[in-house]
Amino acid sequence: MADFKTTYHALPDTEPDEYIACHECAALHRKIPLGEYALAHCARCGAVLFRRATGRIDVLLALALTSAILLIIANSFPIVELQTSGMSSQATLLGAIGQLWREKMYLVAAMMFGSTVLFPAIELGALIYVLAPLAIGRRAPGVKAVIRLIQAARPWGMIEVFMLGTLITLVKLSRAADLTLGPALFAFIALSILLACLSAFEPRHLWHSAASDGSSFPRKTNSIGRTWALLLAAAILYIPANLLPVMHTRSLLGVQDDTIISGIVFFWNSGSWAIAIIIFVASVVVPLLKLAALALLAFTAQRGMRGGQRARARLYRLIERIGRWSMLDVFVVMLTVALMRFGTLIEMSAGSGALAFGAVVILTMLASMQFDPRLIWRSADSPEPDSTASS
Repeated sequence: MADFKTTYHALPDTEPDEYIACHECAALHRKIPLGEYALAHCARCGAVLFRRATGRIDVLLALALTSAILLIIANSFPIVELQTSGMSSQATLLGAIGQLWREKMYLVAAMMFGSTVLFPAIELGALIYVLAPLAIGRRAPGVKAVIRLIQAARPWGMIEVFMLGTLITLVKLSRAADLTLGPALFAFIALSILLACLSAFEPRHLWHSAASDGSSFPRKTNSIGRTWALLLAAAILYIPANLLPVMHTRSLLGVQDDTIISGIVFFWNSGSWAIAIIIFVASVVVPLLKLAALALLAFTAQRGMRGGQRARARLYRLIERIGRWSMLDVFVVMLTVALMRFGTLIEMSAGSGALAFGAVVILTMLASMQFDPRLIWRSADSPEPDSTASS
């Protein structure tokens, strides 16, 4: 058993358990209080057990409340207004989602609403529900279930990805029209920064302050089978996602269909090389990397292979962090469709490729969630690691 430094928020009249199990490899560690601004890493797989840099409940509550206000503002005002040939068009986030719905792209609209409105709202509301009582030394009813809700909702909130997609869309459309930035754009920028601060704090760090009964993270049943099924579905959809058009354009010059690759070529040929590279990495490299990496992890876990477990654990954490950024191209399509509607002059609509690509992103994210990283260590027979810590 490894001695390991950690930290916690203890409620009045409660004592934390002496040991903690790593949520990724199940290695057991003895808890020792951390110093300020320090991290506690698992001595076996390297996963972060606890961090103290964002440990003040009052600061977290202030960030959550401010983020909730900004989310309301961001959804209440225009993001940007376009003006060309005496005509104008403006877009709000909800308006862009509504436009996809009217075009009968119901699944794409649902994906956009969930990732930019619903799940961020759930996460912030649940955080406030947990943190507000903790700030005065109390515990809210049903707090364990709410903490699990925060953990479930957080990966699906993609405000920062939407923000990057918005900036790319503005660069793309600035060549065709005059832009007027709306208040929602600045609200989204501020919201992205605050959510990045909140993301440094993980909900499980509240576990010992809000759920003091020592509950652990349950095993995932049939993890490998579910992972393979989701990976197979994602791999099949990846082909039409790259071959089918993600956007249709109708103008006085005729009809044009654009795929993900043609969009990358457009930015490259127009001199926006950095944007072309960003979209290529997010829309082509990352999905392929996730498919290959998850297949490797599932195969090695299924075969009970030994060796390289720590490297595979790092690979798992990497694909969990980067998978959401593949939604970037879908956000670009959504905003472009909402803004470029000037009657008979030009009109854009989302293509079936956008739906297929969004499904690939969701399926690969679900696959990584279904995979239980503790299976990497199932056949490990090495002795327990020595005491270690970083700060």
